[in-house]
Amino acid sequence: MLGMEKRIHALYGDEVGKEADNPKTVERETAGAARAGLALALLAILMAGAAYFGMDAKVSTLDQKIQAMAAMETRMAAVEERAARLPEEVRQVLVADKVVQMARMAEQIAPALTTPEQKAAMTAVMENLMRLGQPAIK
Repeated sequence: MLGMEKRIHALYGDEVGKEADNPKTVERETAGAARAGLALALLAILMAGAAYFGMDAKVSTLDQKIQAMAAMETRMAAVEERAARLPEEVRQVLVADKVVQMARMAEQIAPALTTPEQKAAMTAVMENLMRLGQPAIK
């Protein structure tokens, strides 16, 4: 026999081999492995449940945001519809206001222009804006 085998037989005798083949020992080892497997399976189920509920919460939040965006689009469509039905005078006032805003923006940009071509183009823009801002002759 080898040296290690001699030591084992000297310490434990022949009982070591007999105990490994004993049905009770095999049953205990099998039961321990089964418990470990069951614990891992339960842990995996718990982790899958946590992941599912976490994703469900995120999806429901996303669904609420999508519904809010749909409601916002509906409201915007209603506002655009009402704006299309505004009387002509109100639309002219809104257009005149936009023209005034554009004229102010052009006045702010004009001092920053350096070349004569840019200045001439800005003068033409200002003249066109002035003509647009004047009320239409009926």
